[in-house]
Amino acid sequence: MKKKVIIALLAVAVMLSLAAIANATTGAKMIDATYRGIVIMTNGNVVTPEPGMGEPFIVTSEGRTYVPIRMAAEALGLDVEWVDWLNAVQITGSTSSSELEALKAENASLKAQLKAYQDKEKGIDLRDLEDELLADYGKLKDVKIKDIILDGDKDDADVEIEIDLYDYASRWKRLTDRDIQYWIEDLVEDIQYELSGDTYISGEIIDIDSDDVLVKFNKNGESRLRVTFYDDDYRRGGSDASDVEDDINGSSYDVSGIDFTVTDVSYDEDDEELSVILKADYNALNSWDNLDYRYDIMPDAIDICEDIADIFADEGFSVKTMYIDFRNNNNTRLDSYDYDVDRGRLS
Repeated sequence: MKKKVIIALLAVAVMLSLAAIANATTGAKMIDATYRGIVIMTNGNVVTPEPGMGEPFIVTSEGRTYVPIRMAAEALGLDVEWVDWLNAVQITGSTSSSELEALKAENASLKAQLKAYQDKEKGIDLRDLEDELLADYGKLKDVKIKDIILDGDKDDADVEIEIDLYDYASRWKRLTDRDIQYWIEDLVEDIQYELSGDTYISGEIIDIDSDDVLVKFNKNGESRLRVTFYDDDYRRGGSDASDVEDDINGSSYDVSGIDFTVTDVSYDEDDEELSVILKADYNALNSWDNLDYRYDIMPDAIDICEDIADIFADEGFSVKTMYIDFRNNNNTRLDSYDYDVDRGRLS
């Protein structure tokens, strides 16, 4: 490397010398210089010039700072030599790799400080929020989260979630779409809580071993979270219908203030039909009889049907028709309805 530097500098020096001979322009030029004790620093250290080396100055007409070449070169650990027959300054050597790494580290630190300052100016401390999220969401089931990186502001925030499938491929393979989606929902909800309920969140889950994007997601303010999976090469996704049925069993819903618990879920994959029984948590007969179907029962019943149908759809199971059965706490029927999923109608 050192030889290459010397050869390159000699070549440049020869060309400059030839150009000078061709033009035959030499002489002196008066300048107006300002000396004000300019300090030269390398890697945070002040350079102390040797006696007779000269000191930096500013050419007033140009507004430009000039530094003695020997001072600058030796501060960087390079050798300087005057080559009289070329009328040239020869600089040889190279900065060490350790110095280069130190400069890179210093540059990265300054960038991080600048980013933190910009975030602070906006009233956001994303670095602290990253630490909090990693502490609270350090695992997705049995898969360790390597890092959570945030960028943006209260209006628009990007989230990068890093995992390493070199270590967790088998555990990632066991995850269902719902496992991942529910984890993302909680994470995004916490981010919006800290920033703003109107924040547009977009993000990715990335495998740092392959640089593959496994999952993408976004949520615009209060709208529904959208999750798209790109990890077919790593995970089958979805689950058996019985797994979804088990997950929904025990879920709580309410109709105009009356609390219900799902006690039975049955999915017919051939006919794409779904039956759900919800039992009141207490004797709700009188309260139910006082409800108005159009204004009290229908809106909440439709919301329940949509939510349960969406859960099955997220796992890859199509639902065309849904039967929903509301029962009192003693298991007597209060009412039952048919729901057309495509049309969004209850009857």
